[in-house]
Amino acid sequence: MACKIGAYELLVFETDIRQKDGPWYFLLLVDDFSRVMWVYMLQKKEDAKVFFHKFVELVETQNDHKLKAIRSYRGGEFLSSDFGEIFDQKGITRYFTAPYSPQQNGVIERRNRTVMDMARSFLKSKMMSCKLWAEAVRHSVYILNRIQTKALDGMTPYEAWSGRKPSLEHMRIFGCIAHAKNYNQIEET
Repeated sequence: MACKIGAYELLVFETDIRQKDGPWYFLLLVDDFSRVMWVYMLQKKEDAKVFFHKFVELVETQNDHKLKAIRSYRGGEFLSSDFGEIFDQKGITRYFTAPYSPQQNGVIERRNRTVMDMARSFLKSKMMSCKLWAEAVRHSVYILNRIQTKALDGMTPYEAWSGRKPSLEHMRIFGCIAHAKNYNQIEET
């Protein structure tokens, strides 16, 4: 098991499920220690810097540790000077993989494959529109953060990250029928 040093992997993935007005990309981040994942939907790759900044703030407020290192490929979205400013301001070390070597980002590449396979399965099993791919991806990440993994000796990523066992009583099958109740009394005229 890795030590808790605040190292993360981050990649932008282009989805093979296209829709006209929705996001075409997603930013996936994985904590090397706990294997917990975060996902942000992007309209364009350049949006990655905005969501990465939000992610850094989230990690620093939700965790006792500062973000120390990030590993990513040499995508143009990660090489911009705006993106570099975030690293400089926060004192985060950047590591880039060698060109054409996705195996150097093995953890996140494998997690992406699992996330996308799950998302496709959710949509296909319920015969749902591809327009819901972003929700299916988010749901996949949510589930994977709450199931046990061999990498953590049977612990969940959520538990390794937060120190608490996740509650599963609110979990439902993706695409199941749900009813919303309006608790506001309707005024009769």
